[in-house]
Amino acid sequence: MHYFLLAVLFGFTGCSGGPGNDELAAFLREGHREVDAILILDGVEITKTEEVGDPPVLNVEFMVNEKSKVDMFNPISMEEAYQEYQYSPEKYKDALKRLNGLREPERSDTAQKQPPQENISRVYRKTVSKGDEIKWTGTVTAEDKDGKWIFSGREGKPDESKITPNTVSRDQVPESAVVLDGTTKNKLTELIDQQKQFVQDVDAAEKQMEARLKREHAFLLKTIQSDTAWQALVPAQSGPAEKLRVRFVHQEKDGEKIYVLFEDQTNPLLRATWVGDLKLTKAPAPNARTFGSSSKSPDGWIIDLAPADKDRDFPVSGLRRTIVITMTGEDQLTWMNQKGPIILTPDANAPALPDYETLQKKILAQIAPGQTWEGTIQYKGETSNNLRLTFMDLRDNGNYVRLLVEKPDDPFVVGIFEGTISTSPDHLYSWPIQLKTADKGIKVFGSKKILSLFGTGLYFVKLYLMFDAEGNMIGISRSAKSLSNELNLKIADKIDNLPASADRWKNALKAGARWTGTITRGEQPKEQISMTVAEVRENGRIYRLFFENPDNPHQFRYFSATLDESDGSVDNYALVIEARSPVAQQTRFGHRFTDGDIDLFGRGKANKNLFRLTPDGKELLCVTEAKELIRLSPDTAPASKPLDQESVAKLWKEACVKGSRWRGDLVNTKAKQTLEVQLDFISGVDELGNVDVEVSPVKQRKLRMPFKGKLELDDDNVNAFALRLKKAAKGIGDSAIFGKSASNGELYFRLSPDGSELIGMAGAPNKWEEFLDLKPLSEDSEKSSAASK
Repeated sequence: MHYFLLAVLFGFTGCSGGPGNDELAAFLREGHREVDAILILDGVEITKTEEVGDPPVLNVEFMVNEKSKVDMFNPISMEEAYQEYQYSPEKYKDALKRLNGLREPERSDTAQKQPPQENISRVYRKTVSKGDEIKWTGTVTAEDKDGKWIFSGREGKPDESKITPNTVSRDQVPESAVVLDGTTKNKLTELIDQQKQFVQDVDAAEKQMEARLKREHAFLLKTIQSDTAWQALVPAQSGPAEKLRVRFVHQEKDGEKIYVLFEDQTNPLLRATWVGDLKLTKAPAPNARTFGSSSKSPDGWIIDLAPADKDRDFPVSGLRRTIVITMTGEDQLTWMNQKGPIILTPDANAPALPDYETLQKKILAQIAPGQTWEGTIQYKGETSNNLRLTFMDLRDNGNYVRLLVEKPDDPFVVGIFEGTISTSPDHLYSWPIQLKTADKGIKVFGSKKILSLFGTGLYFVKLYLMFDAEGNMIGISRSAKSLSNELNLKIADKIDNLPASADRWKNALKAGARWTGTITRGEQPKEQISMTVAEVRENGRIYRLFFENPDNPHQFRYFSATLDESDGSVDNYALVIEARSPVAQQTRFGHRFTDGDIDLFGRGKANKNLFRLTPDGKELLCVTEAKELIRLSPDTAPASKPLDQESVAKLWKEACVKGSRWRGDLVNTKAKQTLEVQLDFISGVDELGNVDVEVSPVKQRKLRMPFKGKLELDDDNVNAFALRLKKAAKGIGDSAIFGKSASNGELYFRLSPDGSELIGMAGAPNKWEEFLDLKPLSEDSEKSSAASK
């Protein structure tokens, strides 16, 4: 504010014909009164005059010497103020950026030391001290009027930058301003000291954080590489805390992938593998909420885990789906991301586990095809049941496995499970064998209570198996809307060199093979039964076979059979048999409404019965639709002659030549009478299969009853009742063969497998009354028969 007033105080040097210094000084003193309080005018010197204009006037240049009576101050910028102390705030700004790069707790701890925001509004610097000389230069116009110099147009400026239009004395500086007057301490120096200290604090925090992260990484890496087992006490929603065992079972590439086994210390069936990695967390975002208080989440190196099986709820329901383990304090392993931190402590009582490669080889050896395991299955609230498991197939490095489950005390109860053997770390230590039922339920229910392990037909059953520290197999099964079941098994025998399942069937069902055994119908006494394979087609997919009661040739039936070779069925009830022939003497054990019984030797033909072959190939088992139980073992003596369609057709043609005679007994079950009869072929079999025969009592040869019919040698009949005849005349009495009625006058014959016997039935279909057993009659046998009578 003093710049203009000071500028008019200058005088001129003496010049010929011009004003003198005193005259100019007198003029300048007129305007100096306003600054007399701060400046002393020492002198004025005119330095140059020049005549200009018309009329002419003098342009006078001058210099003024003054002295300051007080200290003077100029406002400066913060940048200039920092320069006064040779300080740059850039390091502080860089420290603020580095603060945002810190992790917790270092960032929050350091943020609390951050200086307050810069609140200095103005800074003044002392530019003139009391007693300082100040030189000014200026110009003025001088005009001589009546011998007196009149001055006007004063202009001037100081020769130095100490004086500006904004220069003020000390009493004019605002109270809120910082004054740089040479003293050592002020608000600015305090701020600079605080900023310098903060830079040091950030430097120290960075070093502290780097050391912490290095310790965390080393500790966690050592943890995952060791075989130490840990114990975690997890608070339960009610009751005592649950004791979990935590094992780091496998890791790859220094923590790039980590596998952790969680198991309940009191129940090894409660177990699961979690997979994750050792990683550095992402630093929290620099927002106000994270500053000023430590975060509860770990910020550094962590072991970050998620369940390997997404549908598993172990280790404890109600916990978060991810698990974070880190180091807290001095080498303390802590499970962090729950309602509260869970401290992990070493578990000295944990049994040792084999290393990954050793366990891989051991499991693969214990599940080789043919290996059996025996033990029990326990249903909650029920008594245990015996169980046998047989591994039937293992291929594609464990990507496919098939398991047969049987009840040893009820071999008709079986189930098939398919799945995988996982030798990867994801499941090797928890549930390496993961299976489910081949279909939603078994195909055939056994004679006793069915195991819920096999399902109800509505839902698949999942079966998880693993091996405990003692080498026993334990497992658990689960199904929708049903309780889980627990399995405990020990290793048992092994079927060496177990053939592929389809090959076992083909070995068992070769053409001519005979199987003998028993058929049980409820509480009735067991009866003998045999099965003979007549023919094999389509490389073992289609079979023609027949069943008969060795003690009753009139309980005989021919069947076609189809083998289901699919993976999920071939070890189950895979052989489907369908009746192709009627039965002479039917059984009446099971019934289906009014359309006839569904027994194996029943009159119904729509029913299908299923057989299974035991893993050792030594037994065939069947539960018929009538709940008859059939158990067959291989007979060492095969069929004496080929039984394929072509061979048996040849036997038939040899038996039915013109003039051939057959003799034997006719039994009438209605009258409970037996009669010796003879069958004579009046004609041979023509090209269309037509044939004529006569049946007569041996003692009344004149009572001949003619029959006409056909020899039907197609698939459904050649091994069964191929000779089908109808009565061609009326007789007397009620006999089906010799009586007067034509409605029951049908006569069917089958040829015994060796071709030595004609076995027949007479009456109406499914209402057979008379049964015949005839053998070929030769001259010698006829003479012998006549002599005996």
